Amino acid sequence: MSNGLIFYFGAAGAGEAYCEHSGELPDYFIDNDKNKWGGSLLGKKILEPDFLKKANVKKVVITSGYLKSIFPQLLQMGVPESKIVIPRKSWLGKHPFKTLKVRVESARILSDFMNYNENFYITAVGGTALGFARDNDFILWDFDIDLFASVEAKKGIYDYLLKNDCKPYYEVESIKAEFTLNDGSKIPLGIDFFDLRKDFYDDKYEDHSWNWPIRMFSEPSAKEIHSCKVFLPNPVDKYLKGIYGSTWKTPKPEFTYFDYGK
Repeated sequence: MSNGLIFYFGAAGAGEAYCEHSGELPDYFIDNDKNKWGGSLLGKKILEPDFLKKANVKKVVITSGYLKSIFPQLLQMGVPESKIVIPRKSWLGKHPFKTLKVRVESARILSDFMNYNENFYITAVGGTALGFARDNDFILWDFDIDLFASVEAKKGIYDYLLKNDCKPYYEVESIKAEFTLNDGSKIPLGIDFFDLRKDFYDDKYEDHSWNWPIRMFSEPSAKEIHSCKVFLPNPVDKYLKGIYGSTWKTPKPEFTYFDYGK
């Protein structure tokens, strides 16, 4: 009797990155995008989610950032929670910061962006802020740059990124873009926006939420990373403790979606 089939739910960049880091391929990919059904990724067929209802499932790995919607979807389809795998976040993206050369160049480009206009209030947040505060560098297993900025500067930021060939686009209320390094490699970045007219900013990521004083970002602290000036939330330890918990100073390569605030 078969031990069951392995599925990766998410047939895009995160799924491809997970295969690279884990060294394993699924029997099939699953995706909610019907335009992908019948296609393939890394030589493995992409199926519609309903296939799971009749399949002999060994495990389903969620290889997507949309965990909030996919996890309950799997439960509703009858997949036991014990067979659902939530992977470490670091395995859902490429790791561009592994080399010193990339980190140095990325710091320079980011610093130029942050210091282009002081009224933009561009501040490193998330894993980018964590690496800068804890390691004085980008985290080696991180895969993008996380930023906050003033919503009043959104158009100016978009225009700057467009002018510098960063291919910006709007994703709901955020801006996504990418820095291109001298060797042609790409560093993804995402920018969320706070309103300077308000006292607090509601920061949300899937089911997680935090309420930050606007002054934490409108009056950021400065730090040098590879001799380049960048900006962090102020006070950065309060911010990082809120996001990553009291043990934020301890590196956690196996950090998952459920580890926020722990």
